[in-house]
Amino acid sequence: MTAPDAKRKADMATDTEPMTDAKPMDMTTAREPVTDAKPVAIGVKFCGGCNPRYDRGALLRKIRDAQPDWSIDIAEPGTVYKHLLVICGCTSACADISDLTAERICMITAPEDAAAIIRSECGETAE
Repeated sequence: MTAPDAKRKADMATDTEPMTDAKPMDMTTAREPVTDAKPVAIGVKFCGGCNPRYDRGALLRKIRDAQPDWSIDIAEPGTVYKHLLVICGCTSACADISDLTAERICMITAPEDAAAIIRSECGETAE
């Protein structure tokens, strides 16, 4: 144990004064779900579908099922999204997103990409 740790432990052992500004924790409110929270705004952009290697619509349904608190809509220019899911049917990732705005862009070129996105809520920051 280092000297500062030993002093801290000794101070805690000798401190017998009650904390006057401490408030008891209300466990009933601590467990209640937040009902005023807004759903996370998610925009979706599909590629043109010229070479799809998986069912992109089915993948979006899986994402919706896995993230029921996300509000997922087809992306529209002029709307700023928390995340933009760009669902491409192949690794060319040719979907044009130049007119869309989001805090994070999530490129999906395979079903495996979506699994990672669901876990991390998208990793790439939009620039």
